[in-house]
This record gives sequence, C-alpha cells and structure tokens, in this order.
Amino acid sequence: MKAYILETTKSEFKGKPVWAVKTTDDISDQSSYTTYYIDLHTRKIVKQDMDMKGRKMSLEPIL
Repeated sequence: MKAYILETTKSEFKGKPVWAVKTTDDISDQSSYTTYYIDLHTRKIVKQDMDMKGRKMSLEPIL
C-alpha cells in the first residue's frame, strides 16, 4: 500500500495557524481524500476531514 501527499498549504483553524495536508492512498484506488490540519507549534492533528466518493466526515478531538 502506498499513501500520497497531494497538497500542503498553510491555513487557519479556530484562529490558529495550521498546515493543511491533503492525502490519498491505494486502498481507495486514489478516489477518497483525507485532509489533516496540523498545529504549527505542537505538531498535533487538530482536525481531520475525509471525503469518500461524496460522503464526508470530519473528526476533531474533544478537549
């Protein structure tokens, strides 16, 4: 299995700067996408968006 990074951009999440990293993989035959929002300072994932052939899901940690 291979995973692919499609795009990396700077963005904002809840007023904080983050990296937005869009990925795909061979399991889904490169038809679904996951975007990870990573805090610039702590390097923790603060949000994850998934798009699986039109079905969408978003995950955020509960603090």
